[in-house]
Order: sequence, then structure tokens, then C-alpha cells
Amino acid sequence: MKENKHSTQTEVIGKYLDKLKEGEFLVLESQRIAHIGSFVFDLNTLEWSGTDVLDEIFGIGEDYQRDVWGWLELVHPDYRDGINEYFSSQAVSNRQPFNKEYRIIKNDTGEERWVHGIGELKYHDGNNHAFLIGTIQDITSRKNTEIELAKSQKWLNSISQTTNDLFFRLNKEGIIEYVSPKVKFYSGYEESDLLGNHYSIVTSPGEIEKAGKGFKEVLEGNSIENFEINLKTKDGVAYDMEINAGPEIVDGEVTGVQGIIRDITKRKDAEAQIIKERNQAQQYLDVAAVMIAVLDIDGNIIKINKKGCEILGFEESEILHKNWFDLCISDEDKKESRTLFDRVISGEAPLEEYHEKRIVTKSGELKILAFHNSLIKNENEEITGVLFSGEDITVHMLVEEELKNIFNLSPDLICIADLKTLSFKKINPAFWKLLGYQEKDIIGKPFYDFIHPDDIQRTRGVIEGKLLKGEKIENFENRYRTKDGSYKWFEWISQPIPTFGIAYEVAHDITNRKLVEQALKESEERFKFALKDSSITVSNQDKNLKYTWIYNAKSDFPEDNIIGKTDEDLYPKEEAEILTGIKQEVLDTGKSINTKVRFSVDGEITYHQVSIEPMYDAAGELTGISSTSTDVTDLENAKLKAEESDKLKSAFLTNLSHEIRTPMNGIVGFSQLLNEPGISAEKRTQYARIINESGKQLLNIINDIIDISKIESGQIDVNMDKASINEKLNETYSFYKPILSKEEVDLILIKGLVDGEDVVYTDATKLQQIINNLISNAMKFTSQGYIEYGYYIKNNFIEFYVKDTGIGVMPEFQDRIFDRFSQEDSGKSKDLGGTGLGLSISKAYVELLGGEMWLKSKPGLGTTFYFTIPYKPANDKVQEHSPQTEGDPQVDLLENTILIAEDNDMNYLLLEELLVKSKAKLIRASNGQEAVDLCKKLPGIDLVLMDIRMPVMDGYEAIRKIKGYRPGLPIIAQSAFAMLEDERKALDAGSDDYISKPIKKSLLIAKIANLLNK
Repeated sequence: MKENKHSTQTEVIGKYLDKLKEGEFLVLESQRIAHIGSFVFDLNTLEWSGTDVLDEIFGIGEDYQRDVWGWLELVHPDYRDGINEYFSSQAVSNRQPFNKEYRIIKNDTGEERWVHGIGELKYHDGNNHAFLIGTIQDITSRKNTEIELAKSQKWLNSISQTTNDLFFRLNKEGIIEYVSPKVKFYSGYEESDLLGNHYSIVTSPGEIEKAGKGFKEVLEGNSIENFEINLKTKDGVAYDMEINAGPEIVDGEVTGVQGIIRDITKRKDAEAQIIKERNQAQQYLDVAAVMIAVLDIDGNIIKINKKGCEILGFEESEILHKNWFDLCISDEDKKESRTLFDRVISGEAPLEEYHEKRIVTKSGELKILAFHNSLIKNENEEITGVLFSGEDITVHMLVEEELKNIFNLSPDLICIADLKTLSFKKINPAFWKLLGYQEKDIIGKPFYDFIHPDDIQRTRGVIEGKLLKGEKIENFENRYRTKDGSYKWFEWISQPIPTFGIAYEVAHDITNRKLVEQALKESEERFKFALKDSSITVSNQDKNLKYTWIYNAKSDFPEDNIIGKTDEDLYPKEEAEILTGIKQEVLDTGKSINTKVRFSVDGEITYHQVSIEPMYDAAGELTGISSTSTDVTDLENAKLKAEESDKLKSAFLTNLSHEIRTPMNGIVGFSQLLNEPGISAEKRTQYARIINESGKQLLNIINDIIDISKIESGQIDVNMDKASINEKLNETYSFYKPILSKEEVDLILIKGLVDGEDVVYTDATKLQQIINNLISNAMKFTSQGYIEYGYYIKNNFIEFYVKDTGIGVMPEFQDRIFDRFSQEDSGKSKDLGGTGLGLSISKAYVELLGGEMWLKSKPGLGTTFYFTIPYKPANDKVQEHSPQTEGDPQVDLLENTILIAEDNDMNYLLLEELLVKSKAKLIRASNGQEAVDLCKKLPGIDLVLMDIRMPVMDGYEAIRKIKGYRPGLPIIAQSAFAMLEDERKALDAGSDDYISKPIKKSLLIAKIANLLNK
């Protein structure tokens, strides 16, 4: 159906048309299929309105004149006068229903068509206003069919097969003489089942009387249109049908009834759906959350929904047709409200589409409603009533009033912000008064005009990052400028309302708090500065000994893991009980305690000096304790280490005294024996050999001490060169095999590479010293069994090992075995001497060579030492050579003069003897100053041997002075100091070379010859 398109039609016509339009799609479709158009004809104005289908039947457009004359213009001229007469007398004058078939000429095509018009009378405003409401059906097909049926029964049978309608013919007694074959489709009956039977066979029992009346009317010569009846199938199932029938006339007499039966089941379903939807619409009205009501022009209530009755407290029957103003408006407002209503109805005043008003309920309670109003007008645009909705906002108004009071009376700053302009939309008095402005100075101004310049970027960040994205802001702090130019600190809470583009904001003045915080911060900064990089930790605990605050927490217990916990939660049970007992004593006695406490965390032991004091509040009540803990672990460990070091050094000195005295005893003793008269040459040679061996032993002891000193000072040099591993191990084997052959210990050598492929880049001297130290160590603790040593290639390293079947190493000593001066006092080692530095030196050498050293040992089963060095193969083989004995080097220095600066007579005598065969002229200086003077006085001096440590002037100063005036004079510095630093100092002073004591003759002669170009 389509909407009324003509402004001249009345609103009442529109209402009826609206009711027609409430039909759903199925109704529209059924009318379209049946070529039935609907109309509403105002018998007072003689104007009409119709549906799209009616426009199609008439062939008219939207602008066609829709009144009685426009309609008669469509009627075929042959029928126009008769139809006009029938309409004027039947409908207009006599107010009778309209029911007529007539021919028309379609306005658009000029085509002639048959139509059947049916109309029923409806009245409005009593009986003063009548409407003819009905349908016009295009019956051209039917009329043509009737003509054709008279011509040929065969044609009728044929056409009946092509339509969904059923054709039938009854005789005057109601006997079925013809029915379309499709009857079986609808009823389940065969044609043969029905022919010769009374029509009641297919009529539902309840419809027999209605069917008889219709049959009788047709026999009387009248046609029946759209006659709805309920028929039944062979199985007794009822279905809705529509019959269009007329009399069969032969020779002017009615001989029977013929017609069409059409299935209207779908249409009836559609109509039922329309009714259902109308009921639902009423339900929707009734479930609305607001009052909906209609007043007529006198203010009487002609419609109200359930919510309206509920708000007012009336039953519907108590309120309908009652006057709104008399029933629901208070006496104070009644006159004003009624006057305004009358003026609106009369058109003297405009209607307020929205207003808030008090009403009175049945119980006399006053409520505030928010009304939305709309005028109801008829087709002449005359006001016929008012439609309004009313929402109960009583609670809302009360809350709004309370909020208004809070807004105006709150000491906090409250504002409504405009999120589009980022300005103040509304502020409360506290806001502008606190800042010293007038309200007009702030309203509409951007926030940033008042915010401290240093806070603008941070404020903009939180506004754009949160507020404009609809997120709430809490506890945001910034500064606002007051009128006098000073700034106040505010803490904000902001809740955006994106739908309205605003935000509700509350700010609290925290200026005093910030000043206190700043003072506390400065105090804390001073406190932190005092504790910075210190080992002091300060903490507070409540009376339940739960941590409430801590400063300078350590990494093993971060602050986040401590707050809220007790010592029992943090430390092992035994330590926690001790610490808790101390703290509880402070709580119980109120007296401070200062003590040292041992802690164990993840296996690491620490020591703390703890000072614990009681804490009190302003009222003097005990609130907990405050602890200051100083980490004294390093001090404690240093103390323990110092004590241990003292013990080790004492043991070392004792052992060193023994080790030195042993070779010294041989040197001194056999030196005395050499002076005895009558000693044979054989004895003299034996005594000299013992003295020499004792000297070497003493030198080894001194070298160990020097090496460990060099390691500690980082003065060890690594001399990387090609070396044959097998050759070095063979030399070691040749040295130790004879010694061990005297014992019950076998020596086994295992080589990992064949000769020729064992050449690598390493420091051969240090490698051999490492192996010698490990074998010497194994010999001390192995009295029987074997000592096996060797190596193999493992990844990119050479892994050496020295394995023995000795007494083994106790587990508790294995971690300290490489410490300096450490020797396991097992009481089972052989008395082979040693300083206890060999393993320390070996491990340091291994690390210098790029490897590592470790051991595996079980007490009673022996020990295996391992160490690695990088495997760096050398392509060239080491040239094999036979060991050479050190000969007596000779050089001719007959024409040379050498100054020996030496204050020690024994040392000078030794140098004199070492140089006697060189035939050099020797001159002695007993101190540094004398050496300087002689070099000035005697230009013939060719070389100086300068002792470093001398009286009057040390060797360093003497070298510098000599080089000052004789820079070309060669000087060899000599010293009993063997440290690399001593050699460097001598060279820095100006010496050309350096030699350490004890002096080897061959090395001395070589250095002199080199400097004198001999």
C-alpha cells in the first residue's frame, strides 16, 4: 500500500488508510494477484484515495484528480449514467453499501476493462461523517470467461487446467454438475467423487448455513463476490476459500449457479499476521518506559498506556475520558497550564515540544515529568488533539539538585571541560576563588593558558594519550597559575564523556603537600647521598615485624620482595629466629640493640652490624622498629683471610727457613771441609759437586719466590715459539726416571702425537716448568705405585695430565690447593721439601698460556692434575740437536778497562774471578758517587758493571749522572733483585743491559762482548 499523497484529504481518511497500510506483504501480494484495489471514499467531500493496485486497474498516475468526477470519467460511457445514478442514490443519498459491476476505460491505454466495486459504510464523529470503504476488482477475465463458458464447455475445461482457481457449476438443487480437475489438488476428491453430489460434501459442518444463504442469493439472480467460506478436504481438513459466483441463466431463467473458487489460505494467514502485529504494536506501547497519552482539544484523556497509568497511580478505566488538568495537575499549576493549553489548541501560542512539569498522582504525590509533545491535526490542518510522552525524572531532579549543591559548596575544584576546544565549560566557585580570578576570567579559556610552562607538555601527553581516547585519568598532578602570578599544585581526576564531548574533572589543592614532599625529598636526597655507594641498609618494621619501608635494599632482596614480609619469610629458620628474637626484645623493652648478625642467602654468607631502635608515633605509642644494617662481610672476610694468611705465612716462613737451611747447611758444611788438610782430589771434587748442587737447590727456592712475586705484580712475560712437546716430556722423563727408580714408583710417559707432528707454538720453558712442578708434587705424596703423565688432543686444546697413586687430596682442601703457601698437612707426604708455591705458579703459567688447570682426587686412591694449552700446530719441525754442556766462554779484553761498581767484597771478588781470563783491566768503585767520579776522571774506562743497591748514591742515580756526560759509555746494571720492574727501572735510568744475581759467567761474558763489539 502507499501513503496518502494529497494534502487536501482529511486526517481521518489518512487514519483509515493507515489501517489498510498495516497489512503485511502477503496481503499486498494477495490483492495484487487478485487485481483488487482498495479505496476510501469521503461521502461528504466526494474525494477518494486508493492503493497502487487500484491506480494500476484505472491506469492513472499520482497526479490524477481523485474525486467523484474523476472516477466517473473513468467509467465506460455506456455505464457512466447508470453508475452515477446507482452511486448517488445507493451510497450518497441512502447511505447503503456499494456493490456493482461495470466497465471502465483505462486512462493510460484506453483499454476497456470490467471491474467489480464493493464498498461498506463507515462513520466518524457520530453519524455526521460517512466514508465508503471497499475494493474494486478487475473482473475482466472473469467476465470474459463467463462469455466464453457459454460458448464452449471444452474451452472451460482447458482453461481450468491452466489456473489455480477452481471452476464449478451447480444446478438449482445444489448438485455438483461440473468441477475443475484441480479439485483433487485442494480437496483430495476425484471429479467423479463429487459429480452428482450436493455441495455440502465439501462444506465444513459449521459453514453449511452460510453456504446455503449464499447459494440462495445467487439463485435469486444476484452474484456473490469474495464470498469467504471454510471448505473441507476428503480427510476432513478445513481450508479457507473465496467464492465468486453468479446465476446461470438460460433463456432468461436461472438454471443454476456457476463460479470460481479461489484458495485464500495465504491471504487469511496474512490478515492474521496483521492482527497479530497490531496487537504487538499495542504491546510495545504498553511496555514503553515512559507515559504515552493522547488528549483531545478539551484536554480529555482519550488514550494512555500502562506506564502512564502506573506513573499516575490510576487504572485505565479510571482515567480514560477524564480531563487531564482536573485529574493530574496541581491546583497551583492548573490555571496556568490550562490557559496555555487552550491557547495552543486555538493556535494563539506555539506548542512547547519539551518541558518539565509537576503532576499529581492519585495518591496526591507530586512528581516531575519531562514531557515531549506533538500536535494531532486533521486533513484540514486543524488541531484535533495533543500526543505526548512523559518521563518520570523526579529522582533525577533530586539528584541533580544535590549535585548542584555539591558543585557549588565543594571545597575542591570541580569543572566541566570541553574536549573539543580543551577549555573550561563550567567551573564551581571554589575553582575561581582559589585561583583568585572571577568566573568570567576562566570560562571558555583553554587549559594551557593557566598551566605552568614546564607542565604543559606532560599535561598535553596525558590529555591526548588518555582523556581524548575516552580513558579516565586519576592522580595526575600539575601546576596552575593564580592571578597574582604564583602557582598552585593540583591533583586531578578526570572522567571523559565522549558522547557529549565533555569531561567531568575534580582537582584537589595539594600545594602544601608538595611543599612538604619537596622538603622530604631534599631531606631524603641528603640521606641518600650520605648512604650512596655505602653498604648501609635502613628499614622500618611494624609491631608484627613486617617490613613497611626499606632504603638501599640489596639485589638479593629487592624492595618489592621485602615489603609486607617478615624475617621468617626471607631468611633460613635458624637465622630468622635469632634476628626476630633480637627485634622482639627491642619491642618488649623499648631499648636499642647494636649487634653483629650472620646471614645466609642462597648459600652465600654475609655479616651485618645491625643497630635496632624502637619507633614511636606523635602520641608516644610504640609503632615498630627502625633498623640500620651495615654490611661488614668484606671486613669480616678480610679479618678471617688475614688470620688465615698469617697462619699460612708463618707456616711458609717456617718451611722456607727449613728449605733454605738445608742447602745452606751443605754449602757451609762442605765449604769448611774443603779447608781441611789432606783431602784427596776425589773427596774435593765430591765436596765441590755437593756445594754446587746445594747452591742450585737454594737458587730454585729463590726463583720460586721471585716467580710468585712476578705473577702477583703482572711482570711475567710469555715467549711464544716453536717447541716439541715430546722433546720436553722426554727431557722430564730422563731427569725424573733415575730419581724414581730408587723408589717403588714407576714413571710412565704417554704421548698424544708422534714425533714430528708434536711441534706447536707455546712457551716451552713455562710448559716444562709446569710439568716438572706437577711431577715433583706427585713424588711428594706417592710412596709406591706409579706416576703417569702425558697429553692428548681435545678439540682445539692440548690436554696434559699427571696421575699418581698417592694418598690423594682431602675434599675440603681441593678448593684451596692452588692458593699460595698452601700445603696439606696430612702427615703422610715424603720429606722432599718445597715452598708450597709450585702449584700456584703452575696454575698461573697455564692461565698465561691460555688454558686452565684442575684436579680430580679421592683420598687413598691418588690424584690426577689436568691442564690445557691452546693447540697451535707449527708447520716446521724443530731441528733435532744434541744437548750441549756449558763450556767456559772466552773473550779477549786485554785492551779494555772495566769499572766494577760493587760495595760487597765477596761479590766483587766473584766478578774479578769470572773476568780473570778475559785479561781486562779492572777498576773498583765502592759506591755510586765514587763510580760517577771515576768515570769523569778516567776517560779510558770502556764499560761499567753497575750494582744497583749501593751506599752514598744508588745505582740508578749513578747511571743517570754518568750517562749525562758520557752517553756513549756502555753500562750493564747488576742486581740481586730479579723482578721485571727492577730491570725496567735500570733501563729507564740509561743502562744498556741488565743482569741479575747470581751471575752466570757465560751470560756475563756474552753481554760484555756484545756491548764492546767483540
